[in-house]
Amino acid sequence: MDEPTMHAESAQQLFASINAMMREQQQFMAQTAELQRQMAATLMQQQQAATSQSQPVDISAHDSR
Repeated sequence: MDEPTMHAESAQQLFASINAMMREQQQFMAQTAELQRQMAATLMQQQQAATSQSQPVDISAHDSR
């Protein structure tokens, strides 16, 4: 195999591995965004739960009987 062909093949392999790394990075970023979304949702649920616990509902005010 001549040298230019070897260089071309190693360059192709390099680009292929770069593309693979970029795909992995995109997947990682997507997973990170999903994790952040889930954490934000959990945080909001916890805050709502804490808010509803700290403000007891007056049942007699809603009782129309």
